[in-house]
Amino acid sequence: SSEGLFEATLRFARALFDVYDARVVSVMPEDGFRFCQCDLCRGKDRPERGRKGLYSDYVWEFVERVARELHRTHPDRTVFCSSYGTYTLPPTHIERFSPNVRIGIVHGRGWYFPDPPIQYILRGLDRSVMDVRRDWQGRTAFPLFNWEHYPFTHLGTFEPVYFLHAIDAGIKAQADGALGEFLE
Repeated sequence: SSEGLFEATLRFARALFDVYDARVVSVMPEDGFRFCQCDLCRGKDRPERGRKGLYSDYVWEFVERVARELHRTHPDRTVFCSSYGTYTLPPTHIERFSPNVRIGIVHGRGWYFPDPPIQYILRGLDRSVMDVRRDWQGRTAFPLFNWEHYPFTHLGTFEPVYFLHAIDAGIKAQADGALGEFLE
């Protein structure tokens, strides 16, 4: 809601585009993102959407606002944000983003295996990852991007865990609709 943050984000993005010839800028909130409690932001969270949609409208409205403004001045450049954490679910009232918005999905597969039904519940997601991917499809002009954290297991350990059948099924399921995948 802060005009200062909005203007600073535009200046940063335009500097990346103009000075460094960057093709894309990320406006994704950092890990540990906290919801602002100022008078302008208060009430923009959506507790009824559960943990994975709590801040979706709040975050994605900002992404769209920045993207619209940058599209006016830099129509050949893109704005990136991933659905993640408390803004995993698509926003409720943006059916189609500006033509310069690229969307990624974090944990599009890795966090929800080896036991998907239990993991959906534990991670606060009441539908399958592929259902969430389908909800995002068509909201952007670009294919979706996938960001995976395979070593993060449901046991809370950070040991490498590979579930080949789930990886294979996930890659095949998104083969015709994904820009690519980043594996951490």
